[in-house]
Amino acid sequence: MALIASQFRLLTQIKLLEKQGFSQQQVAQKLKVHPFRVKLGARQAKSFAYHELTAILERLAQMDFEMKTGYGDKAQKLEWFLFSLQDQRKVQKL
Repeated sequence: MALIASQFRLLTQIKLLEKQGFSQQQVAQKLKVHPFRVKLGARQAKSFAYHELTAILERLAQMDFEMKTGYGDKAQKLEWFLFSLQDQRKVQKL
């Protein structure tokens, strides 16, 4: 779960910094990540609106809290998250 959240956090940060006018090289320096990661992340981030990314991060944080407090099955929560993300992508294409 932490790895998925980390990736969405990176996408959110890239989206925000590019919106502020930073180049990919500047984003990489500011976030202290490899420029290739920023390049790939920027391509992925184009598929999401900023508010979608923040909503996904909030959902991931809630799921993480629930899993750490023993509420629900971890595997099932992960599956539901991935299915809901896929459903959200399908609805946007229509």
